Amino acid sequence: MYIQGEKAYDYHVKNYGHPSKFGFMEIDNICKAERWGPERLIGLYKRAGGKYFFAMGAHHDNLDMYDSAQKQVARHVRSMIASPTGRRPRPAFR
Repeated sequence: MYIQGEKAYDYHVKNYGHPSKFGFMEIDNICKAERWGPERLIGLYKRAGGKYFFAMGAHHDNLDMYDSAQKQVARHVRSMIASPTGRRPRPAFR
């Protein structure tokens, strides 16, 4: 969604606006779990042959997938910094 000319970028701009104004973190905030059905999903995994399951706590770009202190700091940093292309730099956390 951050690479100009890609289908995901065009879709994102058309539906949400430029990624520097409405990026991944804003998309993350509109995703809700009203239809979350963990029992149904685990059943699907078992029927597909899955032997174990693990839950992910952080997205690949250091974004926690729950309301954490790091997520709040990242939201602040990313709201202040955006390059002309709309790509957002990753904050460094220790």
